[in-house]
Amino acid sequence: MLVDGIATAPDFIYEAQTRSMVSGMVTDNAQVDNVTQHSLLSDRTTLAGATGEMSNEDLRPGLSKIAVPVLVVAPVSPQAPYMNDALRALTPDQLTDTIRGYYAGQYAGTKQLSVQTILNSKDFIMLDQPDALDAAIKAFLDQLH
Repeated sequence: MLVDGIATAPDFIYEAQTRSMVSGMVTDNAQVDNVTQHSLLSDRTTLAGATGEMSNEDLRPGLSKIAVPVLVVAPVSPQAPYMNDALRALTPDQLTDTIRGYYAGQYAGTKQLSVQTILNSKDFIMLDQPDALDAAIKAFLDQLH
């Protein structure tokens, strides 16, 4: 249904859904407009197919086969769509620890896993907190030497 919905929705519905989805993934409204416009330029049939493939494939069983260090960058935002009453009741440190634990659990079995949280960002960390993302990647790479 998801794939068909992306591929066949009338343009006005597809555009509204895209904007709504992106607003849950990007903190800055100006960047929401930018990402939405770029998303709308993508070929919908290709996007629908890729979304279907990504949604139906569980890669977790193969994580234990990864022989190199893995960095997972996890966004933490009190404005994220996943926030519920239980998460809102947490202190900022507790929320960060909960998000870190969630991502670590999703990558269970990875031999050399590092989960780095980035505060005040949603899914598009590179737009929300580019300096923090750069610092996290640099720190991860520096510790490999």
